[in-house]
Amino acid sequence: MNQTLIERYIGARLLRTFLVVTLVFTLVIWLIQTLNLIDNIGGKGTTIIGFLGISLLGIPGLLTYILPPALLIAVLTQMIRLLQDHEYFALSAAGFSPRKLLQPILLISAVLAVIQLLLSFYIAPTATHLLRQQKNAVSENFVTDAFTPGSFQDIAPGITAFADTLSETGELQQVLIYDYSDAEHPVTYTAREGRITRTGTKNYFLLLEGHIHDDNMQRSNRGLIVFSEYVLPLNAAAKETSAIHMRPGDTTIFQILNPPAAALTQKDFIKRMHESVRQRVANITTVLVYAFLGFVIATTASLQRTGYGRQVMTAASFAIIYQIGIFVLSGETAQSSLSIAYLAVWFCLFAGVCLWFIFAPGVRLFKWPEKRRAL
Repeated sequence: MNQTLIERYIGARLLRTFLVVTLVFTLVIWLIQTLNLIDNIGGKGTTIIGFLGISLLGIPGLLTYILPPALLIAVLTQMIRLLQDHEYFALSAAGFSPRKLLQPILLISAVLAVIQLLLSFYIAPTATHLLRQQKNAVSENFVTDAFTPGSFQDIAPGITAFADTLSETGELQQVLIYDYSDAEHPVTYTAREGRITRTGTKNYFLLLEGHIHDDNMQRSNRGLIVFSEYVLPLNAAAKETSAIHMRPGDTTIFQILNPPAAALTQKDFIKRMHESVRQRVANITTVLVYAFLGFVIATTASLQRTGYGRQVMTAASFAIIYQIGIFVLSGETAQSSLSIAYLAVWFCLFAGVCLWFIFAPGVRLFKWPEKRRAL
């Protein structure tokens, strides 16, 4: 029997199932997030291609959470299929040891661990930070690209505008602007024509042939100013509200080793960054634990006439327990100096028990229910 061909056969089936499960999970979760993104920035002057580009930036972050359960489902599915088709027992009778069956699973798990490492510490943080920047830029560009004539609209903090019509050349006609950003000094602008422009990160309303009205009733020198051209800054009062503050989860490996000065000004940034690092390290180990777990649950049980629902539920339960342990040990409840050690013990505990079940002769997880049913 050519063991190399058998290992390739099992590995190819496992990889194909893993890719299908990952694709399905990613599409479903991405669709849900895209619908939420439509509520936030949909209709704000973005093109379909631009919107899809923004929504795709969230996929790397999704993959960091999708890869481990997708691998668990793939291992369970393929190992149970080997059992149902009696291929597993034929391979065992021919001298094909569990270690040989485990080799293609470990190889795929090792590759996925490297991919998870790159995703967690570079690709996903970079994409997530860029996603937040793009969402913020779209919100700012809303006043530039999607001003709708015929209705009052808040085009900036403390500034409401109205335009009667839009000319064929793109100018807003009969413009009325009420600026109450300074509550003690509200001002009304009227103009025959206007256009919203953008220079760098700042938005401006260019007004032609209009008047400036001082609306402060308490001022004795209220008056009317006539202008032929006037430039009204739209985000001057906001003082660059578009600034994106770095989040601990958005830090790449280079920023973790050398935190930027702007991030250090945020309260408890280093503490929260270390918590995020612990969670990301634990997610990498999750890939290996889930691979072991799926193999153990499927292969240490005898054939069941009633199906394999019990094995699937057991695998899901242990996976949830392991994930809860990660959240607890890497969170604020764990001391920073010992949390990595706790996570290492947690990983070794699960992985060690799984390896013992794999290589210990005659061990069966579901042996006691079968005895009781036989009686």
